Amino acid sequence: MLYHKDTAHTLQQPHLYISIFGVYLLWKLYPIWPLKLVLPGCISTSIILSAIWSMWIYPNFLDPLRELPTVKGYFNFMRIICEYDRGRTPLEWMNRYPTAPLIRFREFGIYNYLVLADEGALRDVLVNNSSDFEKPKEVRAVVSGMVGHGLVTLEGSDHRTLRLAIGSAFNLHSARMFYTVIWQEAREFLARLQQDMAKGSSHDPAVDGVIDVNNVFRQLFINIIGIRLVGDHWRGVPDGAQKVGAAFDKVLEPSLGNLVSFAMYIVCPRWISRIIPGGNMATRRAAKNDLHALFVSLVLLQQQDNAQKEKKSSQPSLIGSMTRHSYTADSIVGQIMQDFTSYELLTFTMCWCCYELGRDPSLQARLRREVKDALSTEEEGSWSTLESLPC
Repeated sequence: MLYHKDTAHTLQQPHLYISIFGVYLLWKLYPIWPLKLVLPGCISTSIILSAIWSMWIYPNFLDPLRELPTVKGYFNFMRIICEYDRGRTPLEWMNRYPTAPLIRFREFGIYNYLVLADEGALRDVLVNNSSDFEKPKEVRAVVSGMVGHGLVTLEGSDHRTLRLAIGSAFNLHSARMFYTVIWQEAREFLARLQQDMAKGSSHDPAVDGVIDVNNVFRQLFINIIGIRLVGDHWRGVPDGAQKVGAAFDKVLEPSLGNLVSFAMYIVCPRWISRIIPGGNMATRRAAKNDLHALFVSLVLLQQQDNAQKEKKSSQPSLIGSMTRHSYTADSIVGQIMQDFTSYELLTFTMCWCCYELGRDPSLQARLRREVKDALSTEEEGSWSTLESLPC
């Protein structure tokens, strides 16, 4: 979802100056009119004209986006932010306009928002023209305040430079080299899962005899992402998956208070969002500081390895690429923290796959057969074997 800053707002500010000038002019030309009548009248007229301009004239006759499919309503953004099943409302709009690449809606009748509704629009924003995509400064402030600066919050030349710097760690060759790590982590994951199933234990002491797949998958993906971002030093972090997962739970807690605070920070003026407290700021700040300290220590270890040129990492990593390009420790930590948040999406995806497989046992059997037939003679899955599996 994109916020489009249109020219309506740039034309609203002169209304205030015109109103002040009108008060002064009328007061001088007609001194018999008392100021207490002229001032409220001019201000009221200015507010009414500004509202008519912003909510009717500009969006219906002058807005360059007026030809796009438009969703009616004045509180669509707040509804998306506050609804429990987030994404449901934009999905309804996409089903309503199946051929539209962009869907427009306005918040409070003033702010323009665009929903990227097809693959081409997403590719243009996230891949082809990602460096030209201007992020709203309010969103950038919220994201950087939670997890630090990185590729998501950078724009223009800074975005292009960082993308080139870390590109070598995420190209096709590096990804194929990383398949062995994924294979090893998957085997260890299955071994731990089988032990838990044999014991009938649970990761939640309040629930006996139940395996929390969300927690299991989270530890798996945090370990995989940790090795991908930090390299070999991640294996030396004691209980790394548990520590990082617990800290991110506090930083990214999706409570109603935090969601309302986030929405107010974006929609309302900054001074209002600062006055009204939202969420447990002290807890989130402490968790972020713990993550920052952990990743700074790993950056320092990587810098020491770079100084010892004969010591090479077994796998390409983001931290190795950024230290070679002389990025500061804070810049590297910000990018690491932004990339680490992807474990939530991966965990949710795998949990949903388990749910769908549980609903259809025949699909489970077919999937097991396809995988076992392809990997039955392989002690370790190579990239060619894994990429040849049916999609």
